[in-house]
Amino acid sequence: MIDCQPSLFAWGNTSIAWIAEHLRHAWLSPIMLFFSGFGKVGSVLFTIAIAYWCWHKRHGKYLCYGMFAALFVNLWLKGLVKECRPPSTFWMEEVHSYSFPSGHAQIGILLWWGLAYYVRSRTLSPLFLFIGLMIALARPYMGVHYPQDIIAGGLLGIIIIGITIWFEKKQIQPLKLLPLWGQSLLLIAFFALFQMLVNDPEQFAIPTIGACFGFWLGCQLEEKYVNYTPTEWLPRMKLLLIGSIGILLFWKGINLGRSYLSSDLSLLMKYPQYALLGFWISYGAPRLMKRSSNH
Repeated sequence: MIDCQPSLFAWGNTSIAWIAEHLRHAWLSPIMLFFSGFGKVGSVLFTIAIAYWCWHKRHGKYLCYGMFAALFVNLWLKGLVKECRPPSTFWMEEVHSYSFPSGHAQIGILLWWGLAYYVRSRTLSPLFLFIGLMIALARPYMGVHYPQDIIAGGLLGIIIIGITIWFEKKQIQPLKLLPLWGQSLLLIAFFALFQMLVNDPEQFAIPTIGACFGFWLGCQLEEKYVNYTPTEWLPRMKLLLIGSIGILLFWKGINLGRSYLSSDLSLLMKYPQYALLGFWISYGAPRLMKRSSNH
């Protein structure tokens, strides 16, 4: 049980009780559970990967960088505020972390509203806006977040995607001022400092750091040595198939192997596991696909 503070507002528990009593219905609960699943690790991984592989590599890359920035902000604020989750009697799923702000709302809004902005389709953009909103709204419905968590997470998601879009339009890459080894050292120093300062009892920073470093390094190497962008639908589908198999191997496969390790060693193994996942998405799958297309 983590040490935490009660709801930031007196009406927090009252609002959750009201939602559970008046808004929950047997037909609606599976729908809200479905949308909540879009904010989980697997769904986010595949969404980012599909955007990077099959849609627009630069936009997908910046969206992923924005997502990692949002995760670091979310973990820092969670550990700073230390708000407890709503009472477990209202939960529709098990949760074991601080509540404020909502990571689902923050990442869901950032990722899906960012996609809506870049796609600019009369059909898809409203759908993506709806998905992002529903990911956020599903969390208080499920009793695992207070309304203030959703509002704060959503606002942060909007702010960070706005900054991300500005960086992408200007193609700002401040680390490029340094050689690759200097960029790597600077990132490692930031990650080490963040890990030391953040209050993260559930150690969610470990997979975030691993995936961020792996994805960033893969992007640098892909840009320099691969630069593969499929333009036809068949190569895109092949890349999606090959890439998805790799994600499952690095994610679920290594998870299975970690289950045989001690808890401390299993936790430590999350660094290379998620680094490999990030590296596979940004470099491994495109590299393998380009080699196969050249034969």
